[in-house]
Amino acid sequence: MMEKVLIVIFAYLLGSIPSAYICGKAFAGINIMEHGSGNVGTTNTFRVLGWKIGILVFVMDMGKGFLAALLGYFVGGTVLAVICSVVAVLGHTFSLFLHFKGGKGVATGAGALLFLVPTAFVLAILVWAILAFATGYISVASMVAALSSILFVVIFSHHISVIVFVVVCSLYIIYKHIPNIKRLAAGTENKVDLKKKFFKK
Repeated sequence: MMEKVLIVIFAYLLGSIPSAYICGKAFAGINIMEHGSGNVGTTNTFRVLGWKIGILVFVMDMGKGFLAALLGYFVGGTVLAVICSVVAVLGHTFSLFLHFKGGKGVATGAGALLFLVPTAFVLAILVWAILAFATGYISVASMVAALSSILFVVIFSHHISVIVFVVVCSLYIIYKHIPNIKRLAAGTENKVDLKKKFFKK
């Protein structure tokens, strides 16, 4: 029992590691929370520090969710993997190292999904990429990908705890995007021209 408790605590600490903050300090000498939207996540990193560091932050944040789920699975099976995934996402959004501030949980949740249901992850990433490149609204792409992941998990997973995790995590991601939804409704949401960032000469 103690081993499981320690793994859950570790999952929270792992999720709390502020990848964007660390990369902002390491590569640009800035506090990412004082630039752009102030969010400690992939999208703001893309805007402020460019796509290369943005991808690095995305991979790091995904890795937190993947590793948390992996460790949980090997210690206590699928249910503990799901618990560790939830805790890692909460750690990312309420980081112990940033006075309980953080990102929106998209990449960390995606990393957990990659471990739990790889096929659903691949399909959700495709949905995200299509919408992100087509519209330029990363928030829209993230929300739709999160919601579509529910359908994909229902199709490709028969473990109820995994399905519950994806439903709860997806709704939580929508909740964290409420400010973006308000800006979308007002027509003031920022766009990110991914085609220009990735394919500029």
